[in-house]
Amino acid sequence: MTRYISRAWRGACLIAGVAALLALAPDLGKNKKKEPGDRENQVKNGQMNNRKMEALLKAFASIEEGRPGFWSVLYEGSPLIIITDEAHNRMRIISPVVESHTLKEEDLIRVMKANFESALDARYAIFNNYLWAVYIHPLAELSGTQFVDALDQVKRLAETYGTSYSSTDVILNAK
Repeated sequence: MTRYISRAWRGACLIAGVAALLALAPDLGKNKKKEPGDRENQVKNGQMNNRKMEALLKAFASIEEGRPGFWSVLYEGSPLIIITDEAHNRMRIISPVVESHTLKEEDLIRVMKANFESALDARYAIFNNYLWAVYIHPLAELSGTQFVDALDQVKRLAETYGTSYSSTDVILNAK
């Protein structure tokens, strides 16, 4: 299990590195017109940011490693990684599920079906040779309640892989 988590953390570090490079890239967002209601104003007016997110993580999870924009935590016993990019108003919560080379075609079909019916706000995704439970959202618009709910959904989606493939008790049956 330690080797599995270690490899998953390396994949998450790669994601964090890409996010950091994007945040440092001087040309990105140059053509973006700033409007009075844009992200910078939303953050100033009390919306989610790294400082608030870290406070919520300290209250609801055990931070194993962390710095603004990247935290690896244990949330109710499950490993989660939280990555943010304030400059681009993005955040994601991820949790490793299984190595992707172990997935069969029917597994892939089942997780795609779950993404429509039972994963709700969280989703399954493949990155860096792993299947992940993932929640992606604009950072500033995220409320504290939504953030804690997202932690719950990602944890549950990772845990229910192979059984109900669900992030909550709600199932949208597409039959």
